[in-house]
Amino acid sequence: MKKVECFDPIINENCDTLILGTAPGQISLDKSQYYGNTNNYFWDIIFRLFKNNWGAYEYVNDKITYEFKKELLLQNNIALWDVIKTCDREGSSDKKIQNEVLNDFNSFFKKFDRINKVIFNGKGNSKMSGNKLFLKSFPNLLRSKTTHCLNSTSSQNPNNPFMILNEWSNALKSRT
Repeated sequence: MKKVECFDPIINENCDTLILGTAPGQISLDKSQYYGNTNNYFWDIIFRLFKNNWGAYEYVNDKITYEFKKELLLQNNIALWDVIKTCDREGSSDKKIQNEVLNDFNSFFKKFDRINKVIFNGKGNSKMSGNKLFLKSFPNLLRSKTTHCLNSTSSQNPNNPFMILNEWSNALKSRT
């Protein structure tokens, strides 16, 4: 088993939306960046929704700097973090997570009290999915917030990528 540690959140005081993953996958860990696997749809969705004039057939890949990607989130008041602070895991599957320790969301939401929407990246069929772990550990923390559990942006998700894009668009573009 390999020890996995999440990255610091991407956030500033203006963020009103928080996207939560479970824990970084191996490629993301190797690159030290959220959604570092270029086969993941996450950055492609974000760029299509928030980067004016982004080409419909253009992929977001390693040619776009990680700093630019992070800045695009922050310009749109979107924060990004993971539910799990540390865990043991072989590979990248949530199903293989063991000995998980969650991030301190009580302190986080006190410090960043403008967050009014939380989006879970993945509906999570596994008991180790981010949304299930969060809701089990912090059942009352999201009462005053709008929440969405969306289809995972992982390329392993068998659903149609255009359906996933539409679902994410509806959740991110709505103000509630």
